Amino acid sequence: MPVIGAKVSVTIKDEFSAVASARSTTTSALAARLIVDFLDRQSKEDAALTYQPFALPSTPSVVRQGTRSEQVFVRLEPYYFAELGRLAMERVWHRGTYLGNLLRAHIDQRPVLCEL
Repeated sequence: MPVIGAKVSVTIKDEFSAVASARSTTTSALAARLIVDFLDRQSKEDAALTYQPFALPSTPSVVRQGTRSEQVFVRLEPYYFAELGRLAMERVWHRGTYLGNLLRAHIDQRPVLCEL
């Protein structure tokens, strides 16, 4: 079977090994799963970029590059605003952080991994 290698710091290697052990797998199997997941997601993103039947002509194409983010304003009814605050507070996040992570999880169809 072909092999892919990567050079990382000792700290990163130790952290990755710890995560693999916690998941009862090997570092090789975990890395392979990450690569397969990445390629699956990449092919879905490529397909979404080539076929967008509901995209408006004025909608900019999706480009995920750079570190600059944009700001969005959302109006919520008082009940939803309070619930957003409650859910964010449980995670010790700001409301905007909670909404941003929720959106990322929905769009990427993967959980947002955060340290508590």
